[in-house]
Amino acid sequence: MVGMKHLFNARMRFLTVFLMAGLAPVLAQGPKWTVSYKLPAKIKTDVAVPIVVTVVDEKKKPVAGATVETVLTMTEMDHGEFKAGSKETGPGVYQSMNKFLMSGGWQIEVRVAKGASKVSKKFKYELKD
Repeated sequence: MVGMKHLFNARMRFLTVFLMAGLAPVLAQGPKWTVSYKLPAKIKTDVAVPIVVTVVDEKKKPVAGATVETVLTMTEMDHGEFKAGSKETGPGVYQSMNKFLMSGGWQIEVRVAKGASKVSKKFKYELKD
């Protein structure tokens, strides 16, 4: 009888691991939010500029009440990360103030969180003098 119980437990563990492995990609997916940003037409280096971020869900409805952070990093040099929190200026619209320290290639990462849902979107940006 002990052998049957052990066999049953082993099968249940295998089945649990098998099912969880199959569901892991589904569970790991974040919300289907669209994240976009807008910068002023003219940007000067080492001067704070607004980055306006818009977040909408899969039905194109604004994602309001989220926490949004913008993170700037240079793509060709290691100067670290430059983070800024955002304020919600309208439903699904957030604004942060960031400085681009010099001209060159930059990555703008937008991190959005609302409750347990999180999304991170990366954009490339080239600042020219």
